[in-house]
Amino acid sequence: MNIILSCFSAKGIILLTCFLFNYTIAYAQPKTEVRTVWLTTVWNIDWPLTSGQTAQKLEMIN
Repeated sequence: MNIILSCFSAKGIILLTCFLFNYTIAYAQPKTEVRTVWLTTVWNIDWPLTSGQTAQKLEMIN
């Protein structure tokens, strides 16, 4: 009976350790962070350069 009880408690400790380890990995903060800026809108190099549907169509063709 003691062998069975110790076996169950050992398995329980192992499962609890695995669960807690996976829980900390899932909610860990990322080590790096990427921040970017879309500079084309600042330098006005986006398409379309002109406003109006006909001007945009001509710009697309050319």
